[in-house]
Amino acid sequence: MGALRDRMDEDLRLRNLRPSTRDGYLRCVHGFARHHMRSPGEMDSEDVRSFLVYLREDRELSPSTICVHIAALRFLYATTLGRPEVMAPFRMPKVPRKLPVVLSGSEVEEFFGAIRSTKYRAILMTTYGAALRIGEVCKLRLDDIDSKRMLIRVYEGKGGDPRHIARTKSPLDVLGTEEGSVLG
Repeated sequence: MGALRDRMDEDLRLRNLRPSTRDGYLRCVHGFARHHMRSPGEMDSEDVRSFLVYLREDRELSPSTICVHIAALRFLYATTLGRPEVMAPFRMPKVPRKLPVVLSGSEVEEFFGAIRSTKYRAILMTTYGAALRIGEVCKLRLDDIDSKRMLIRVYEGKGGDPRHIARTKSPLDVLGTEEGSVLG
């Protein structure tokens, strides 16, 4: 699958997809080719169908993981191979939604009260209060917190998109943005 893999990787790069997305798609397509022991260019809808049944029944993958495989194969057939009809019969499986566990106000206060370090309490309060992802927190700098306008700027959120998050005062108080930084 060497030349086809390289071409798909180029197409993914042209689409400006993130490295983790590119790697995931290439891994899915590699698994598809390995499963059938043939190049994806030689396969059709029936081969895709049997692969998806294998993923669901034999490997017992979750619906969300199967969605990634379908998206990768869709990209391969529609963009790289120019054969979108191969993937036309396949829809994304229904993914069950789970409600998150929401802590009560007293549980949140107890949690933050148990953190001894002001620095880590500030980081966790900001993460919780702004609903930041771990990758966003890791890239957060003091300059990204605008205490006058009560905003937090996230430059590379999910999908590489920037965004502003309006915040209340409490995490910013703990961060000490006015009088010396605890993130320093």
